[in-house]
Amino acid sequence: AQDVSNAVYALGLLSYKHRGFLNAVCAHVPACMAEFKPQSVSNTVYALGVLAYRHDGFLRAVCTQMPVRLAEFKAQEISNAIYALGLLAYKHDDFLNSLCAQVSTRLGEFSTQGLSNSVYALALLAHRHEGFLRAACDGAVSHGSDFTAQGISNMVYAFGILSYRHEEFLRRVCIHAASHSAEFTPQGLSNVVCGVTVSFLARHRVARANTMARKLP
Repeated sequence: AQDVSNAVYALGLLSYKHRGFLNAVCAHVPACMAEFKPQSVSNTVYALGVLAYRHDGFLRAVCTQMPVRLAEFKAQEISNAIYALGLLAYKHDDFLNSLCAQVSTRLGEFSTQGLSNSVYALALLAHRHEGFLRAACDGAVSHGSDFTAQGISNMVYAFGILSYRHEEFLRRVCIHAASHSAEFTPQGLSNVVCGVTVSFLARHRVARANTMARKLP
């Protein structure tokens, strides 16, 4: 199992995509996935994400078996798996709901990059989990100074896609971006502005809808 995982991971690092080999591995692994260590599972999924190689049978097996063993997975292994699913546009709602519910209490174990990548992946998958997003924002507020400009812009942009608004997080982001604008790429600044705007408009639309609903007979 370790040898198989190492081989796939190496191909990911080399950006070498051999469909015949990858298909054979993905077809073989689900039946013996219990033999794979958490790191091996995570590395294999991550490599497939980097290679943009989607094998639904393999990914379905990962999403079915990983939640049962989630306590064995380190934070980095979890974030890599979620990020890979985002890159592959593979959405498994039961898996994502289970993962978000279990991981929300473990976000203190995540690196800032791992947290940012996880939120960004959920946005790519259009999967909104209130508890996870709230915990992610609380964690980001506590460790804001540790985030890179890229990490901040990715998170804000993701919240915009998901129409999720967290007042304190957005307030701090705006203050940080204003005083550290030189650290952001033009695309990064654009993503921050876009994300904040969309989040604000989403909140405004909800408030307006509630006001109109109260006026109905």
